[in-house]
Amino acid sequence: MEKLFKLIREENVVLFVGAGFSMYTGLPSGNKLKEELINSVPDLREDLNYNDSLSKVADDIINLQNGSRNDINNLLKKLFNKTNFDNLETHQKLASIPHINSIITTNYDKTLEIAYSDNHHLIYKDNDLAYIEKSKTNIYKIHGTIDSLDSIILSKKDYNDLYKNNFSNSLIWSQIKSLLTTKTVVYIGYGHEDDNIDVITDFIHDSLGSNFKEAYLISPNLKKTKLAELNRKKIKYIDSTGEEFINSLLENINENILDDHKNKIVSDETFTKFLHQANIKPTIKKEEDSNTIVNLESKDGNNLVSNFSLSLNKESDKNKEFLDFVNGDKIGTLEITKEDIIHFSSSISGITYIKPDNIEHIYLKSTPSYTGKIDLSFDNGFNFDNIDLNIYRTNSKINFELSFFNKSIISVSINFKDINSEKRDIKVKVNFNFSENYTSVKEEYLFYKMCNFIVNYQPFKVIENNEVKYYSQNYINLNFDNEFTKQIQFTYESFKLLHKIEKKFNCRFKEVIDLNTSLNVKAIKILKGYGNYIIQDYPVITITKPQEVHELDNIIKDTSFKIKANEKDEEIVELHGLRFLMDIDTIEFKDIDTSELFSKQIVKIKNKSKAKYTYKNIRLE
Repeated sequence: MEKLFKLIREENVVLFVGAGFSMYTGLPSGNKLKEELINSVPDLREDLNYNDSLSKVADDIINLQNGSRNDINNLLKKLFNKTNFDNLETHQKLASIPHINSIITTNYDKTLEIAYSDNHHLIYKDNDLAYIEKSKTNIYKIHGTIDSLDSIILSKKDYNDLYKNNFSNSLIWSQIKSLLTTKTVVYIGYGHEDDNIDVITDFIHDSLGSNFKEAYLISPNLKKTKLAELNRKKIKYIDSTGEEFINSLLENINENILDDHKNKIVSDETFTKFLHQANIKPTIKKEEDSNTIVNLESKDGNNLVSNFSLSLNKESDKNKEFLDFVNGDKIGTLEITKEDIIHFSSSISGITYIKPDNIEHIYLKSTPSYTGKIDLSFDNGFNFDNIDLNIYRTNSKINFELSFFNKSIISVSINFKDINSEKRDIKVKVNFNFSENYTSVKEEYLFYKMCNFIVNYQPFKVIENNEVKYYSQNYINLNFDNEFTKQIQFTYESFKLLHKIEKKFNCRFKEVIDLNTSLNVKAIKILKGYGNYIIQDYPVITITKPQEVHELDNIIKDTSFKIKANEKDEEIVELHGLRFLMDIDTIEFKDIDTSELFSKQIVKIKNKSKAKYTYKNIRLE
């Protein structure tokens, strides 16, 4: 059935509905109607044959009553002119499938019209074609409707007049013929004792010949003789009741509707209609090759019903963690891989959201009992604001999760089982989960500055809505590992150096790939030197000499020193994707008077200056 389901999902099917499709509602089958007809005329019963076809029995009754159809019409009204049904579930499920927008039926009853409500257009005479609407399902009642007894086709004479004389030339048949040459036909509700299906399929084959597309017949337990006839007519058989077929079809559409729309095999209108019936309002981003579902939300503002089912392989090492997570002993996020899973299903209002085949990883995340924002204010004057706080509670623990702009998380957990009420001892566990996500040097510098204060036990206040919620005057039972503390200190000092470079040279490091001692040595060298900061493909930014060198030049001019022209030593230092050109002025002093050389002024400038001095031929006195 998968091929047929796909044809329906692609909106390439027209449905042909017979009396068997309505039997579950209490309406009669063709055979039952034949019995009712014979029983309705007891005075003619001896002249009628239960083994004859329905159309033959109807013909005989009309002939035996001198052409009168009164008894037949009265029985038809009694049996089919109903609007209240205890059960229309299958019809309503069919009406919820907008992929089928054309239904041809030989039934007289109103079940389809009632199920489709305002979303249908009834066609049983040529004039009705003028009012066809693409947005509605067209129901072609080719054997008439109970609302117009004159339109009903029942007797053998009715069939001959319709199929041999009138139907071929009607506008309705022209429209139906167009449907049958462009779409696959699915016959449903026709059994092995139904004469209608033989008349219809013979007429269609004679009329369309090789232009007729493929067809399917949905019916349970057909006899071999009937199967052979279907095979001769090239009609594919599916052994199923109408109810079973519609249920399976709806389940298949629910499983594939999101992928079908993504791959553009279903129209936007049909997709939106189908989701609206499930109370889902989709937000769609249209692209050239595919559609993307940006968001699914409730159409009426109420909560959507979501179902999630997951079973893990017994051999998976995630089983214990999974059980702990389900039982509330584990808080946070649990990653499960495809290899761990033996069963998975996920749906929103009955519509499959994630298929098992599309899964590589599943992340289970606890739902917080509280969500808000806090600020940390340290006693040394440093503040860190706008931290996302989630609080998770279970029967056995409470977890405070602080999330930062760089996706790093600090979690503080208290396990109630570890609390010693007699000693009033509360054990607190703090976990730092540092993200590899890089934002900027300044933000990373501030973040690790805060972490450095925490691991070095700097007291702080927790502030929410301008109100102090907690004050950590001391860190009870918190013992940070010495190596971990050193690593935090190193990371903080590294970003501090980079932050100083950015401020001094007005530059920005786009990314910081690694932090190590050798890079920090380079950073210190850049900070102590002076020169040009180079950005490739951009103009060179010139950095002026330090002021003390200019002062030295002035002092030298006022002395009798013999000065050699300044020379520059150049060196390029690369750091995290940026290049720095280091210019070092070299000043040579010749025949210097030692009394001048060691004057306080010169010595002071020499110690402050970033220039390099070379003394030659110093004369000692």
